[in-house]
Amino acid sequence: MDAVRHCVLSCLPAPAVTRAGTLSAADDNDGEDRISALPDELLRDVVSRLPIKDAARTAVLSPRWRRVWRSTPLVLYDAHLFPSSSEDARVAAIHRILAGHPCPLRTVHLDLVFISQPPPVDMPLPVDILRCTELRRLYLGFFHFPDTRDLPNGAGVFPHLREFVVLNTCMEDRDLDHMLASSPELETLAFVVSYGMPELVRLLGKKLKCVLFWLSMAEELAVVDAPSLERLIMWHTHPPQFDESDDEPRMRVKIACAPELKVLGYLELGAHKLQIEHTVIKSVIADKSTGEHYAEFFEKLSPIQCVRNNIKKVVLYKFHMDISEVAFLKFMTQRADELQKLTLVLPDEALVQVSQDLLGALAIPPWASKECVVLLVGPIVERGWDFYRASDLSIDDPFLLEHEQELFCLVKKGE
Repeated sequence: MDAVRHCVLSCLPAPAVTRAGTLSAADDNDGEDRISALPDELLRDVVSRLPIKDAARTAVLSPRWRRVWRSTPLVLYDAHLFPSSSEDARVAAIHRILAGHPCPLRTVHLDLVFISQPPPVDMPLPVDILRCTELRRLYLGFFHFPDTRDLPNGAGVFPHLREFVVLNTCMEDRDLDHMLASSPELETLAFVVSYGMPELVRLLGKKLKCVLFWLSMAEELAVVDAPSLERLIMWHTHPPQFDESDDEPRMRVKIACAPELKVLGYLELGAHKLQIEHTVIKSVIADKSTGEHYAEFFEKLSPIQCVRNNIKKVVLYKFHMDISEVAFLKFMTQRADELQKLTLVLPDEALVQVSQDLLGALAIPPWASKECVVLLVGPIVERGWDFYRASDLSIDDPFLLEHEQELFCLVKKGE
């Protein structure tokens, strides 16, 4: 349970305010109050960036500051309220703040702490949370999602919600459908440590851009209609008792409408069965190596339009330089007109003899692209791969992580 809790906490957004900030950058004080000379709009921005106790204290400065306090969207972290006090004192403080502050809160972070460990994962979530129509980001952890059958449905329920993250929370299929149908501005949907609930995830959303299954699994993930979807990442999507020797994949992934999809991964052998429209892509795992090489297969393979016109970057991990791998490499480099970068990541055992064998393979002409950077590197080290990187759409390639040593680099030009 500690591992689950650690995973959930590592996926929470960073606090919007900090108690470690410096209250004043000036060493001297000439007695003049320059801050109060600022317009109310700037003062509200200042107050909204303070920890809740410091923000509340500004109300005693003057009647004007009291008006600013009451009209500022605040940031409420219960950990910032008397951390050494009892839970009753903290609850009372939160009640006073909510009762005395009519303006909406910008961020609320409340922890539910149990004396007995581990905490239950099926605590009913109060349905009132689903009546907060001004929500922009919603992270729910260690709850049982409320029944939405009797709740209103439609775009007016959550007109501003952009992020919805389910953390180790039980959720029925119909409740997820309700959230998607009620959130027309939703851009990010994520499941963290969630196995089997919901069972069927049907992605529909005009604005949906990023979907993550983080240590989570469903029976079926169907991209029904997501015209803006750019990223679909499934990381460690199998339960602890998962057995790769099982014949039937545990999770079906169906993609019907995702014209903007740029990032798709990780597809695990035996865990996923991928279907793109009417084409089913699956892998068969052999009990042991067959010893067969497939060089002839690539030599006879007809040109593939997406390989010829679209592929710009190829990364091959654990490249051993056997006959089949070299044949695949030739197939790619001789047909990919737009290829700009080829990275070969080597396993430990290949580092010694790699130079002569690989350089000979790379020197084979002709290459289809006008110019391509070829990078030969040592074994990969997964630094920086986390939930934040996977969900950050400003990073074009979330899978591109640091490697150990760069062994060789050349620029190969087409003939």
